Amino acid sequence: MPHANQQYIKTELLPCVTAADKQIRSTAGTVISTFVQIGGVAEWPELLHALVKCLDSNDVNHMEGAMDALSKSPDRVEDDLMGFTPDWARRTDENATVEVVFPNAAAAAEADAELTGGYAASDEPNSAAVPSSGSGNVTPNEKDFESIVASTLGICEDVPQVLDSDISALSERPINAFIPRFLQLFQSPHATLRKLALGSVNQYVMLMPTVLHVSMDKYLQGLFLLANDPTPEVRKLVCAAFVQLIEVRSAALEPHLRNVTEYMLVVNKDQDDEVALEACEFWSAYCEAELPPENLQEFLPRLLPILLSNMAYSDDDESIEDGSLPDREQDLKPRFHASRFHGSEDVEDEIITIKKWKLLLKRLVSHNRNSRATLWGAITAYESFMLRVRTMNVDDDIVNVWNLRKCSAAALDFLSNVFGDRILPTLMPIVQAKLSATGDEAWKDREAAVLALGAIGEGCINGLYPHLSEIIAFLVPLLDDKYPLIRSISCWTLSRFSKYIVQGAHREGHDQFEKVLMGLLRRLVDDNKRVQEAACSAFATLEEEAAEELVPRLDIILQHLMWAFGKYQRRNLRIVYDALGTLADAVGGELNQPKYLEMLMPPLITKWQQLSDSDKDLFPLLECFRSIAQALGTGFSQFAQPVYQRCISIIQAQQLAKDLLRVLVLAYRV
Repeated sequence: MPHANQQYIKTELLPCVTAADKQIRSTAGTVISTFVQIGGVAEWPELLHALVKCLDSNDVNHMEGAMDALSKSPDRVEDDLMGFTPDWARRTDENATVEVVFPNAAAAAEADAELTGGYAASDEPNSAAVPSSGSGNVTPNEKDFESIVASTLGICEDVPQVLDSDISALSERPINAFIPRFLQLFQSPHATLRKLALGSVNQYVMLMPTVLHVSMDKYLQGLFLLANDPTPEVRKLVCAAFVQLIEVRSAALEPHLRNVTEYMLVVNKDQDDEVALEACEFWSAYCEAELPPENLQEFLPRLLPILLSNMAYSDDDESIEDGSLPDREQDLKPRFHASRFHGSEDVEDEIITIKKWKLLLKRLVSHNRNSRATLWGAITAYESFMLRVRTMNVDDDIVNVWNLRKCSAAALDFLSNVFGDRILPTLMPIVQAKLSATGDEAWKDREAAVLALGAIGEGCINGLYPHLSEIIAFLVPLLDDKYPLIRSISCWTLSRFSKYIVQGAHREGHDQFEKVLMGLLRRLVDDNKRVQEAACSAFATLEEEAAEELVPRLDIILQHLMWAFGKYQRRNLRIVYDALGTLADAVGGELNQPKYLEMLMPPLITKWQQLSDSDKDLFPLLECFRSIAQALGTGFSQFAQPVYQRCISIIQAQQLAKDLLRVLVLAYRV
C-alpha cells in the first residue's frame, strides 16, 4: 500500500477509536493493530501521544477502542515500544503529522512535559488536528477518556515492563506518570474507569516499580475503598490485588492482615462466582507466604465450612458423558512430553502442577528482583499456564477447567499441608455429616465430602492413618454408586491412599487391596467417559505402588486393560497407554510370557499400523512401546525391527520438514 494511503487511513482511524458505536471502535482497533504489527509504533508516534494526553482530560471513554487496538498485537507492540522515542515532530510526510486537540490544554501540556522531559505539545511544528468524519477537530468526551484508559490497560496487561523501562528522550520512566493517575481514578464515579485503573496497577505488583513501592499506602487505601464496590469486576480485581500482594509483597499487607482475611472470608461467599473464585485463591497464596500460620488458624472454623460448601458441584457443572460418543477434537488436550504423570482432568492434577509453578515463581521473584528479563519471563510463563488451566476447553458447552469447586479443593489441600491434623477436629464432623446425608438430592454433598478426603490425604495422613481402613472400606462401595461423578471422585480419592493400601496388604493381608484393585478394574469398563478416565488414572497410580503385588493378578488386569483399549475413545485411550506402560514398568520381565504377549501385543500392533506418522496419537503409543520393550527384553525382538524402522523414518521425515521450513523462511526474508 502506498505510504500516502497508509497515512490517510491512520488519520481517519484515530477518530474512529472514539466512536459511539462499539463495533466501529472494535473494528478500528483491529485495523490499528494490523498497522502496528506491520509498521510498528515508531512509525505512528501520534497513537501513543494521544494515549498520554487524554489521561489528564476530563473525559471518560476513548480507552476502550485504543485498548482493543494495542492488546491485539502484544508481541509486536513490545518490540516497538521498547525502542520508542516520542519525537512528535519527526515524520516522513510533511502533511501527515497528527495531533489530538484537548479542551484542557494546560493539563495536556503538563502531562506531555512530564513524559517528554519538557517538550510540550505546543512546541511541535506544523501540528494539525486529527480530522474526524465530518466534525472537524476531535474533542475528547466521556467515551474518549475511557478508551484511553482501556488502551493503557492493554499495554499494562501485555507488556507492562515497557512502561517501567528507560526510554530514549524521556527524563523518567513512563510508569512514573501513569501510576499516580491510575490511583486517582480509583475514586472515579465511573465503574469502567475504576476497573481499568485498578487492573492497570495490579499488573505492576509483581514487577513493583519504584513509583508503586513508594505509593503502596495510597494503593492499599484505594483497595480498601474499592473493597465493597457495587461492580463485581472491581471486587474481583480487589481480591486479585490482595492475592498478588500476599504472594510476593506480604510485608506490605501484614499490618492489615486481619482485616484483609475477614474481607476474604466474606467475599469467598460472594454471589458472583468469579469474585468468589478470585477470593478463594487467597487461601492457597496465604499458605505459601512467609507468614506465621497462627495468624490464619483462628479463622479455620469459619473458613473450612465455606470451602466445603464451595466444593459441591453447582447445577450447571453436571456433565454426564456417554462413553459411546466419539471424542471431538477440542476434547483432546495438548500433549507435552514429560515424565510419567497419571493425569486425568481431576482436581489434584491441577493442584500439583500449580503448586510447582507457584513455587518457581516465588523463587524467581525472591532471587531475581534486579533481573527484570528473568522475572518477567517467569511471570509471563506462569500467567500463560494459568490461562491454559482456566480455559482448557473454550466451547460454551464445556465448563472451564478451573472453577470455584477446584480452587476450593486446592485451598483445602494447601491448608492441610500447612496445618496438618489441626484442621481435622473442625473438618471431619462436616465431612462425616455430608457423607451420612441420604437421598438423591444430597449426592453433591456426598461427592464434595469424598473430594475433601482426597484433598487432605497428603497433609493430614498422620491423623487419618488410624482410621484409614475404615475410610477405604467406606470408599470402595462408592465405586459402584449410581452417580457417575461420585464413582469418578471415589477413584481419585482412593488413588491418594495407594501407598497405604499396598502397605496394608503387606501387613494385614490382601483382602482390602484386592477389593480396591477389583473395584478400579470394574470402573475401567464403566460406560461414562469421566469415570473411565478417573479409574484408569487411579489404577496407574496404584500400579506404581503395588509393583510385584500385581504379578499374580496380571491375567485379570490385562483382560480389563485390553477391553478398555478396544472400547475407549481417543482421549481416554491415551490414559490406557499410560496404564499399560506403567504396568510394564511395575512388573518388568514377568510380562514376558506367551499368554500375556498374545493378549497385549496384537491389538497394540494393529493400532500402530492404523496410525499415520503425523497422527498425534502415535506419541503416547510410542511411549507405551518404550516401557513394554524394556520389560519384555528379548521377548520384544519379533516387533523390534518394524518399530525401529518406523521410528527412524519419522525422525528423517521431521528433519526433512525442518530443513524445508528453514529454506522457505530464508527465501521469504530475501
